[in-house]
Amino acid sequence: ERWRKPDKLYEKLLRGKPRRLGQNAPLSRMLKIKLKNARFLPAKTAESSFFLAFPLVFSRKNIVTRVLRVTFSGKDTLVKKNSYICYNKIYKVMKKTSILFTILMMQTLVVCCDDDKGFYSGIEHLGKKKVEIETLKMDSIVFDASMTSFSGQWLMSPVGHRIYFADRYAVGIHSYNLNGEYDTTYITQGRGPNEMLLPSWSSSFDQNGCFLSLDNNSSVNIFNADFSKKLFYEPASWFTAVDTNFLQADWGNLYRNPDPKVPQMYEFNNYVGQIVYRYGILYLPVLTEHVAYNPYEVHSKSKEFWRDSYLFAIYEPENISATFKLVGHYPSVYAKKNIPVFGRYSFLVKGNEIMVSFNADPKIYVMSLSGEPLYSFGVADDLISGVYPETVTFEDFEEHGTAYRNKHGYYDKLFSDGEFVFRTCMLDNGKRKLQIYKDCDLIGDILVDSGFELFGRGCDGFYYSYKRADYINEHFILVKFKLFENAGGEGGTTD
Repeated sequence: ERWRKPDKLYEKLLRGKPRRLGQNAPLSRMLKIKLKNARFLPAKTAESSFFLAFPLVFSRKNIVTRVLRVTFSGKDTLVKKNSYICYNKIYKVMKKTSILFTILMMQTLVVCCDDDKGFYSGIEHLGKKKVEIETLKMDSIVFDASMTSFSGQWLMSPVGHRIYFADRYAVGIHSYNLNGEYDTTYITQGRGPNEMLLPSWSSSFDQNGCFLSLDNNSSVNIFNADFSKKLFYEPASWFTAVDTNFLQADWGNLYRNPDPKVPQMYEFNNYVGQIVYRYGILYLPVLTEHVAYNPYEVHSKSKEFWRDSYLFAIYEPENISATFKLVGHYPSVYAKKNIPVFGRYSFLVKGNEIMVSFNADPKIYVMSLSGEPLYSFGVADDLISGVYPETVTFEDFEEHGTAYRNKHGYYDKLFSDGEFVFRTCMLDNGKRKLQIYKDCDLIGDILVDSGFELFGRGCDGFYYSYKRADYINEHFILVKFKLFENAGGEGGTTD
């Protein structure tokens, strides 16, 4: 069940020193003595009842919490039964243990402690920790980078036989075989059938191998599978193309009255930096940085931003005005503290589901393709505290953002080959880890190199990941690995 706090008592919770309360004590006495230490939980019964959980014993090693079920029964309300649950770990004991802020993680019971009353409230959290993979044998591969700007996006062809590097500062898609040997460069600069005016900022293959590129001006280019012919081109930015009748007066009104439901509020979210193109639908991460509605300035409706702003623009590029919609919201962890430094997220489309992982939340949230929340899974890492410094101005965000991300651990990139879901994590100690999930269960937990970024599975059964750039020798260093020695068969990208 989800932990819940009544709004009127929010400021009083978890304050004061706990005292022991005898069995069958009246609720009136309990309210006076215990309420400041209590958390409310809903009870799955037909009775008018709820649970109260509060700390009884403080310790730097463990905390014993007493859970009582309270049932309304006439004038006097009694504690009908109680039990003890011992949690082996707390995250922090503060102010001589008289004030305790703790996240209680239980692996044997599915208990969510994030006070989630928002968009994802009520969904089921699935999966368990069943780690069987703790090491991976990785082989390095050297790729020629002399023709690149060293900044770009790595992609695997849908059938898993070639690796591509889409340059972000020079027009061109560089092609390599699985051994790292350079083959050719597709797409040159220009207005021809196999050309683009601007470099590709983010790109994706669809299920048939067609290549979609979002350029530096947010214009959409779609090419056929061998890059020889441009199938579609929209020169206007998507937020302009969505409604050509959105006039200057409308922009002025939006400036004065920000509305998160209006598509023109948003732009491509460069902090996410990835897109997905499947079955003719483009999934685009978006962000609003409206001067009066943004996550950076606490006086600019930052609370409303975390609660109401959208994550994705979803539409058919060939018919944007008729198919455009905004979907997805941030989880409630962002409503508790203004932490835009850790507001980034990663996502993928797997089958009929959208999976999203946020920097500050150990859960991976799953939505339908139309944006309805379905369930969540994901295991918190012991070396990610989840305690992040707040920023209250854009200048604060700009000045301290890099330092904060280097100091505090967070959950990072998602990837799936259709069978497994992979997530990289940055730990509080500066190391990087790879989590591997199968059917929502955590089956792999492996330390990896600091630059590790998984992007595809080849037709040879190996997974391929970027590792680092060798600027002196003009090389990219990639690594490949198998989860199981006898793995092989089909490769490619997520679906």
